[in-house]
Amino acid sequence: IREAIDAAQTMAGVEISTVYAGVAGSHIRSHMSDGVCAISGREVMSSDLDRVLEGARAIPVDADRMILHALPREYIVDTQDGIRDPIGMSGVRLQVRVNLVTAATSCVQNVIRCVERCNLHVADVVLEPLASSEAVLSEDEKEIGVAVIDMGGGTTDLLVYADGGIAHTSVIPAGGNN
Repeated sequence: IREAIDAAQTMAGVEISTVYAGVAGSHIRSHMSDGVCAISGREVMSSDLDRVLEGARAIPVDADRMILHALPREYIVDTQDGIRDPIGMSGVRLQVRVNLVTAATSCVQNVIRCVERCNLHVADVVLEPLASSEAVLSEDEKEIGVAVIDMGGGTTDLLVYADGGIAHTSVIPAGGNN
């Protein structure tokens, strides 16, 4: 990690003190979850999005797992579905369907510890195929539908976009070493 940071600092000509840590591997799990909140006939605000996403995250997970991401697939205002950004819409009930990504807590903590031992601050932990997709995909590609396949040494990570949202994430326990 230290060698990679030193090389990046030299190439970019800047000092790196804060990083986003990527996590991948066979311990990653993904499934759909729904969240609901009342909006009482007024316009949807960003605080409502936070509340409905928190509701989608409020599911029981095993003690050895943590929720890494709640990736919105679609929002539903009253009975109108397929909404990507409900801010400004009026309704009584706001619902969200999310792709909930969980990871083994120990694996995430080990990555954070390794980075911190190199005197770096971890701003956040990100699912690696999600970070890869943000780096290489345009909004049009996400809208049309695309799959990102990230082949590593031991695993192959898959992220599928459909209709502008993340439809599926998974990890295949086979990679270039196989």
